[in-house]
Amino acid sequence: MCGKGITFAMMALLCSFRRLDTFICNDSKRIKSAIAALLFISPFLATFAPAQAPSTPTTTISGTVFDARATNPLPLPNVLVYVTTATPDPLPSGVQCLTISNSTPPNAASFVYTGPDGTFSLLEVPQNTSYTLVIQAGKWRRQFPVDVAADAVSGLTLQMPADHTQGDIPMIAIATGSADSLECVLREMGIADSEFTDDNGGTNPNGRIHLYQGNGAVLLPSPVVPPTENALINNASTLSQYDMVMFPCLGGAVKQTTAAMSNLVSYAVAPLVWTGISGF
Repeated sequence: MCGKGITFAMMALLCSFRRLDTFICNDSKRIKSAIAALLFISPFLATFAPAQAPSTPTTTISGTVFDARATNPLPLPNVLVYVTTATPDPLPSGVQCLTISNSTPPNAASFVYTGPDGTFSLLEVPQNTSYTLVIQAGKWRRQFPVDVAADAVSGLTLQMPADHTQGDIPMIAIATGSADSLECVLREMGIADSEFTDDNGGTNPNGRIHLYQGNGAVLLPSPVVPPTENALINNASTLSQYDMVMFPCLGGAVKQTTAAMSNLVSYAVAPLVWTGISGF
């Protein structure tokens, strides 16, 4: 019985091969036609395949960003650095929240943020192009022309503007205090004396640092006779024109009016409203 079973199995397998052979032979014309058609259209498939764009040669730009002081400048961390072939838009003015995210700046060919030591390295900068190199921290901004050939550009020393002719400086109001002299901190940062003025620019026209005298404090560093602190805090429209306001210690408690306190609160929450944060 076992021998007969094996015999029947071998015969069935042989018949299967014969049927497969017959199928191939009977359909050989179809198979040949299909192969011929494939050979015919293959050149066209190659023609319509998307061509790869030639890669643009790139290089790097590196350096260090410092504050504005002429002697022993300090390196600045977390400063946005980018290159662009376009003209950067003017910065908006007045009270608002101007933040810089990690998204690509408009029209930037390459961008990066400075490290803790102020250093940066812009990668994959297309060669043979003239760029505007921008350094920016909030509304402090300066622009530099840079031509990029094939070789890497390295060792750049870039400083924030010392005055408004060199770049963008935020509009700042300071109520001078007898206990703290924050206006001197700006001078130590390298901001030129020509930027210190009164609220209407009567001295040092177009100066970006506007001084208001608080509680009879001695005014430094400019010889300008400024308006009092009340002229700043009692006028909401005056407050709103500034990007930043600073109130150093006056040396003692000073009672403010309800209107003045309301103006200060409105100024403080205005950036939140400007950015669309609910609840204000």
